[in-house]
Amino acid sequence: MLRNAWWTLAVHNFLARSLMGAVLCATALTNQSGYADEDVSPARPLPGTPAAFAEDLSADQLDAVEDRFSDLSFTGPPVGGLRPFKKPPSWGQVDFLLMWRRQPALPPLVTTSPPGTPLAQAGQLSQPTTTTLLGGQSQVSGPSTGGRIDFGYWLNACSQLGVGGSFLALGNSSLDYAIDTTTTPILARPFFNVTDGQTAAMDTLLASFPDEASGEIAVQATSTLIVAEAYLRQAGQHGAGTPGDLVGGYQFSRIDGSLKISSHSTALSTSQLRVPGTTLSLFDSINTQNEFHGGQLGVLNDWHYGCFTIFGSFKLGLGNMRQKAALSGQTVIDDSVNSITDPQGLLIRNTNIGNYERNVITVVPQVNLRGTYAVSHQLDVTIGYSLIFFPHVLQPAEQLDPDLAVNLAASGEPRPQFTFQSRDYWAQGLTFGLRWNY
Repeated sequence: MLRNAWWTLAVHNFLARSLMGAVLCATALTNQSGYADEDVSPARPLPGTPAAFAEDLSADQLDAVEDRFSDLSFTGPPVGGLRPFKKPPSWGQVDFLLMWRRQPALPPLVTTSPPGTPLAQAGQLSQPTTTTLLGGQSQVSGPSTGGRIDFGYWLNACSQLGVGGSFLALGNSSLDYAIDTTTTPILARPFFNVTDGQTAAMDTLLASFPDEASGEIAVQATSTLIVAEAYLRQAGQHGAGTPGDLVGGYQFSRIDGSLKISSHSTALSTSQLRVPGTTLSLFDSINTQNEFHGGQLGVLNDWHYGCFTIFGSFKLGLGNMRQKAALSGQTVIDDSVNSITDPQGLLIRNTNIGNYERNVITVVPQVNLRGTYAVSHQLDVTIGYSLIFFPHVLQPAEQLDPDLAVNLAASGEPRPQFTFQSRDYWAQGLTFGLRWNY
């Protein structure tokens, strides 16, 4: 194609020069002395010459030749580090994501003690023999998988202004923890007892203890992330000192999380003021939602080295983060004759139960780096790194009372309490993808 383009260019130039030469020759002949008053016809080109061929073409045919020449371009892989002088009219990118997320540490939610521990000390955090089975470590550990798609189209023939969109979804990263009497004879849920009329001290709700109660404790946690963007892309003048292409548009992001804690026990004796066979079930639930709407500006650039390309981009979003937290609880006591239900649990009680909402102005930076190898004129394989950062995010575990304080009386200090607790959140990791230009 490139060879044909240069041949057509040579023919075009030759035709133009031949026509110009013919005109100059005719003008010179009519102005020569002795011939000014004679009716002399302009000199005609010799048959079979390019000038004669051009003279035989109509105006429409000449326009068609010119249009065909103007459409010729080279859109294959860059050679020798040079950018193609005409970009493909559209682009697309599909990535597989392997990313890690920053999560807050869980407070101590499940504890145990060695056999022989007195009932009054079992599972209490103040005792040196107590072991924390769940809590004090990352809520969700390990990488999560996801996907991202980016696509766009150039709006003009010179590929200077384009429109595009992208969508990222990171899979549900979850924790599913459960333990019962068969594996650990002593199981407890610790809290700080500030019940009115009593001395504040560490305390526990026993789910299992030898000869007293048998039961189980379960904890589930989830976290999801989605990001969607719509943008305009203005191509930069490469080689003219510009940083690259400029992008600007709209960004939507949403980070959801949940934490559910449940315990179920069956009384085996009357020492805990329960009839043997009576069941006690408690549920605590926290759901958070962080929804970002804002504008976005950024810059992206690429550097070509033969069939290899290095791509980099930086984007900065500015807008409103709408934060929501929903706390609920429940206690069910069933002695096989009567069943009592109370709409509060252990850590979620009538002092902090409910739905809470606020708005926070925040910025959301993103960084993407990618290495690309051109398999063909239209298809590239890519590997890279991505990072997205959110300064203010509600996480379920942090919406619990920081001291795990509980007032079981109707009077006195209202504990547990709810206060908005937000912190930095990021997702970063590796990307593996395919990019096509068409």
